[in-house]
Amino acid sequence: MHTRGTKLLAGLVLLLLLYGHTVSSLCAQPDYARWGRIAVQETIKRYQASVLDYLHIGRQEVSPTVAEEQFKLWVKQGTREFGVLVTVRFNPKTNEQLSISFKETSS
Repeated sequence: MHTRGTKLLAGLVLLLLLYGHTVSSLCAQPDYARWGRIAVQETIKRYQASVLDYLHIGRQEVSPTVAEEQFKLWVKQGTREFGVLVTVRFNPKTNEQLSISFKETSS
């Protein structure tokens, strides 16, 4: 014989199984999040500026052991505002950062 509590528990378990994956995927960070944080932190240090906007441009696989994530940051340094293209190069197998480069842009 099933009690009301058992039916309620079974219903909750079913909901968790059906929607649990959806909820966890909503909370998951994108693959580039780590490299984006590094790009922002290093840009702030390099330019002594605040970051006003952030755009992930994309990932490029250079080789099986080298990948690049590229970001465009809009920064403010005093009264000057400008863009900075930041490229973070890393080993996708080990997640070891290999290099970071910066290129200022006017737009």
